[in-house]
Amino acid sequence: MHKRALLAGIAIWIVGTIVFRLGGPGMVHAPGVTRTIPGYVVNALIAGAVVQLLFRLLRIPPASWPEAVTLYILPTLLLDAFTTAFFPRTFPNLDVAAAPTFGGLMLVSIGGAVVSAWLGAYRAVRARTGAHHVVRADLE
Repeated sequence: MHKRALLAGIAIWIVGTIVFRLGGPGMVHAPGVTRTIPGYVVNALIAGAVVQLLFRLLRIPPASWPEAVTLYILPTLLLDAFTTAFFPRTFPNLDVAAAPTFGGLMLVSIGGAVVSAWLGAYRAVRARTGAHHVVRADLE
């Protein structure tokens, strides 16, 4: 079951990298408060929604979402360190000044995915047990 989460993470990383590579310079911009912060918030929310939808489609039980999300985000964590470090070679179509925004975008996406997975697991356990306090043993 967690292998599916890892494979989905790899597939989404590949598709996302291709989209950024082929997209125009408007896809990501140099850091600026008025554009960066709203973009980060929206992206974190989208990543959270994608995780919940994807894990349901993959039939991963909600109690397993915290474990599954670890494998799901692994490709982005490992590979986008390199795409950010070598931004001009990876994305010659984008302004090099956008590299910090891109790196941050990947981090907030991961954060949104992780928070969403944990909240989904928490809600599932609460629905199953009726408890107001959920501990690790409840997730197992």
